Amino acid sequence: MAVNVESQVEATAPPLASALPASVRLQAEGQVLVVTPACPHKRNTLDDATIHGLERVFREVAPAYRAAVLAADGDHFSAGLDLHELADRDAFAGVAHSQFWHRALDAIEGGPIPSVAALTGAVVGGGPELAAACATSGSPTARRSTPYPRDSGGSSSAGAGRCGFPGSSAWRGSWISCSPAGA
Repeated sequence: MAVNVESQVEATAPPLASALPASVRLQAEGQVLVVTPACPHKRNTLDDATIHGLERVFREVAPAYRAAVLAADGDHFSAGLDLHELADRDAFAGVAHSQFWHRALDAIEGGPIPSVAALTGAVVGGGPELAAACATSGSPTARRSTPYPRDSGGSSSAGAGRCGFPGSSAWRGSWISCSPAGA
């Protein structure tokens, strides 16, 4: 007999949700925390407030949750860094900004609960970086995927720091969707 799980799971907003920027939404579905970067009008670009909010969620996640799903608001997972965030930075500030991203992504990757990136649409720029910080990622509509290695160490940009090559210690076989079905 089939059981409708959705009707048995109550979706609620965790207490931490009120302390986050509007660009990060939380929803609890039983023991699963759904974390949604919410800036669909800009294809879920990631500004400093969003990155800080994501870091806070994964550092302060309540022990009642057993897993997190990093979802997307709208048709695209993430177009990466909001380039307006880099407009007024010199090289030293750019490196500090990259380190800020790495701390946030480390909070997701090394957090107390496993995370899954639910990919859809565009996953570009820092979007693959965000997805790679999760324990796994995927898309039911992907026609083909490209392996994206996780956590190879530091770099001068947020998006390049978690790359590695097959056979390196950073290679863990995460997969990121490259194109939707039918493309």
